[in-house]
Parts: sequence; C-alpha cells; structure tokens
Amino acid sequence: MLTRRSFLSSVAGAAAAALAGCSPSDGTRGSAPVHPDCPALEASGDSREPLWQTALRRGIIYGSSTATWQLSDAGYRRLFARESAILFTEDDLLWYRLRPTPKSGLDFNYSDRIVSFANRQRMLIIGAHLVWDEGFGDGWTDDDLWGMDEQTARDVLYGTIDAVVERYRGEVAA
Repeated sequence: MLTRRSFLSSVAGAAAAALAGCSPSDGTRGSAPVHPDCPALEASGDSREPLWQTALRRGIIYGSSTATWQLSDAGYRRLFARESAILFTEDDLLWYRLRPTPKSGLDFNYSDRIVSFANRQRMLIIGAHLVWDEGFGDGWTDDDLWGMDEQTARDVLYGTIDAVVERYRGEVAA
C-alpha cells in the first residue's frame, strides 16, 4: 500500500535526483546559472544562494504554490523561478479553469501555461486538484452539481480526470 509518507519520500528522491545537476560542484554561489540545465537561476542581481539550493544541501526539496495570474507580475515570476524547485499549482488545474461550465469543453489554456513555465524552469510540478468539493466556479450551479444522474456525473468526473491525467502524463509528478 502506498502511504502518504512513502509517496512524499519517492517524490523527494526524484526531485533530489533531478536537481542534483543544478548544484554547484565547486561550492560557489551566485545569481548566474551554475549549471546549464538550471534556468531557474535566472540572473537577478542577487548574489545570495537561492532558497531551493540552500534547502537541497540540507536534504529538503523547497518549492511553493503559484498560479498564472500571480506569474503575470514579472518581478514575482523572476523571484519564484529563482527560489523554487517545486511548483505546486493553485488555480490553473481547478475545474473553474478547466471546465468553466458543465456543458463547456475542457480549456487547457491556463494549465498549459503554468506547466510550460515550470518545465522551462526545470521545476518539479505538483498539480492541484483533480477533484475537490469547491472550485467549480460561477459557471456551475447547485442544480448542475447535484442534478446530474449517476451516469452523467461519472462521465463528467472521470472524463475530466482522464483528460487531465493523459495531457500531463510525464510532466506533472503528482
């Protein structure tokens, strides 16, 4: 049985392996990339070691949550890219973004943008949330949610989950 602890251990191990090439082998610090595979260390004029690198030396994988609307601020985007090794999605994989109404098709515009950003920065991606009790958004009414017959509910639920998982297979770690 997969426990939360064993899952997190395996994700942390994978992240550490993926980020190992990002650590400077000579112990130097700097704001310029220390490894060509780590664009997350974008020059920012800050000479201190990024948080993800400090954490990694201590055996911790550091990251944060964000959304496309937050990353639209250039300064925040640079800061996030520099400091984080993990991107935990906030809004961009929620149903109000993916399926704004019960009748709408899937809209991957926001989720593609957040996944693309994280991939460019070589960040580990943790996606939230395939299903939860809130977050359908204003395009869904209580009647839409609770008025579906069982088969329609299954089709909408599993159809959305299957499409999202298939689209980001191999890109989103969890």
